Amino acid sequence: MGGAARGTVRRPAFSLYRPAPAMDYGGAKRRLGRSFMKCAVIIPVGPGHDGLSEEAAASVEAAFRADQGPFSDVMILRIPDPDGAIGRSRCRNFGVEHAIQHDAEWVFFLDADDLMDRNCFAAVRDRVADFDAVFGMIAEQWFGSDAVALRERQVGATTLLSDILLNDPYLTLQMGHFVRARVARSIPFDEAMDTGEDFKYYLELWRTHRCCKIGQPLFINRRGAHSTGPRSADGGGWRQAVTRVFGAFFRNHPIVINFVVSGVKVGFAIANPFDMIHRNYLRRVFFEQEELDYLRGLVPAGSSILEIGANVGNHVVYYGLFMAPRRIIAVEPNPAALHFLKKNVEINRLDPATVTVLECGVGERAGSFDLCIADEANLGAARLVPAEGGRVAVHPIDDLVQERVDFIKINAEGMEMDALSGARNTIALHRPILFIEVGNANRNAFFDWAGRNGYRIAKEFPCADASNCAAVPV
Repeated sequence: MGGAARGTVRRPAFSLYRPAPAMDYGGAKRRLGRSFMKCAVIIPVGPGHDGLSEEAAASVEAAFRADQGPFSDVMILRIPDPDGAIGRSRCRNFGVEHAIQHDAEWVFFLDADDLMDRNCFAAVRDRVADFDAVFGMIAEQWFGSDAVALRERQVGATTLLSDILLNDPYLTLQMGHFVRARVARSIPFDEAMDTGEDFKYYLELWRTHRCCKIGQPLFINRRGAHSTGPRSADGGGWRQAVTRVFGAFFRNHPIVINFVVSGVKVGFAIANPFDMIHRNYLRRVFFEQEELDYLRGLVPAGSSILEIGANVGNHVVYYGLFMAPRRIIAVEPNPAALHFLKKNVEINRLDPATVTVLECGVGERAGSFDLCIADEANLGAARLVPAEGGRVAVHPIDDLVQERVDFIKINAEGMEMDALSGARNTIALHRPILFIEVGNANRNAFFDWAGRNGYRIAKEFPCADASNCAAVPV
């Protein structure tokens, strides 16, 4: 047997568990001494993966024979789910309970279509005493190929939760990892989820226990043979589910990113690292920094600002810190964005007497609407759709503000012309500077409106499917 010498240690036996209808123990269990531990390798076997699971089990035996690391015994627990009705989360939870009942101190989760790395057990010999869970680098192999490669641009060795939270999850962790059995029991996989349950578990595990990712792989992710049962999902479905998981995690456990702009300390609570706005904060810059710097030179100090579609407060914070406004009225209909808008106003210590936050939408006339979330990774992409008895109240700008307004910014996700129609009296009376996100479909209508209402397009900032247009009264 390869690996470190253990004196008179006998050859380890393997216990192959099949949970139904009866247990099949391959070989007698041999205890190697009190200083060693038992590990259970849990392999959920979904539709069409029975043959692949045999290969997975064989890879575990090969790795253990090569070097058993800190373990005296390994149990291979394959849990069949041939029609996909049980789901891998329940299979894993079942496996953890079974492992604990059979005195396993550690478990390793291995998907049936993957292989354990030959050096897996040896790699954690010096880790298990100090950590509750050990992950490895993501290694990949396409079916039909012998080549194994590390996933490019992935996060390297780390013990930091922030590295898991603030990077693309595709580049951080995968399922094959060691974890103390009783720790795994304390954080069961969500059996109601068909996909995304992996990161719901990872995030809670890394938040509450001692975890690490080491600089070598523990298993090989074989690509091209995923399960196709009724509870399976493709990459797009996984991405959407994980986005929701991250969003929920950050709402409950917010992380604040701090950076300095022009000598001023700025901070933003991260709602979701996938959000296009929040990715800028991870780079320590404002979203639309160029546009904001332009507005700083366009809008006079002491102005009263109306921000329609304030989102999480990117522009509101900039106004408050760099443009010395007299008043800011921030309007946002999305409760998820509103939560972070209020938090970011607080983080940046904007004067409550200066900033007013209104939870509503704007339109041509008053009405009730519902939110349509087109992209869960983009809080600003929420659209309002008319709905009798809808949960979001919509008001015309003319009804929202009675005082003087010097600058209006509108980001209304395609409803900018309705918003302008509802601001007819305000615009005619105060002649504010305007900064409007104009969808390409509304471009001609907006330019016609500007000409009819005595406005000149001072500058245009093209963006995806739209342009941010600065318009000044002639």
